[in-house]
Amino acid sequence: MPEFRLPEMGFLDLLNVDAILISNFYSMLALPYITERCEFNGKIYATEPTLQMGKLLMEELVLYNERISKSNSAAEWKQPDIIRFLPSPLNSFGDIAAWKSLYSMKEVEACLSKVQAVRHLEKLDLFGAFNVTAASSGFCLGSSNWILESPYEKISYLSSSSNFSTHPMPLDQEALKKSDVVILTGLSQVPYANPDQLVTELCKNL
Repeated sequence: MPEFRLPEMGFLDLLNVDAILISNFYSMLALPYITERCEFNGKIYATEPTLQMGKLLMEELVLYNERISKSNSAAEWKQPDIIRFLPSPLNSFGDIAAWKSLYSMKEVEACLSKVQAVRHLEKLDLFGAFNVTAASSGFCLGSSNWILESPYEKISYLSSSSNFSTHPMPLDQEALKKSDVVILTGLSQVPYANPDQLVTELCKNL
């Protein structure tokens, strides 16, 4: 039976986490592990397209997993003296013993029922401490950068973003201006090719 490596959560006490802000549907596939198998009781926010696309991806993953033949769970291969003989990259994972079986469709439904859908640029009051706003990141349908504002400071969290003109809403740069703190999840010095230009070049050669 397939098992999955979960995000690192050992350093985080989920019982003390007040809210989860979902940036795009690619980053929410592990959410049922948090809501249904941990002691998380906080709020979860995502845009409606992110919620619906994430729902489709999780349901497809569960259905695919159910089509795989169900054999008895094997755990002996996780022993340290066996792991070192496994081929790369399996022998380099130090947390194989913590891998988990996939969540069920029932867990997916229970998880998604706890997510509150928001609109881009809709201001939400987060426990009276911050106003939280989702701003389009231009990465995919419904993707967001998150702005947290208090009377004293403005914090911008930049997730995967793109300023290319494609099917998502364009990157909202105006919402990020005058931030006191900017938190980045990743940077790249390699420019990506503009898909519009690639399509134009392809059409010229057809």
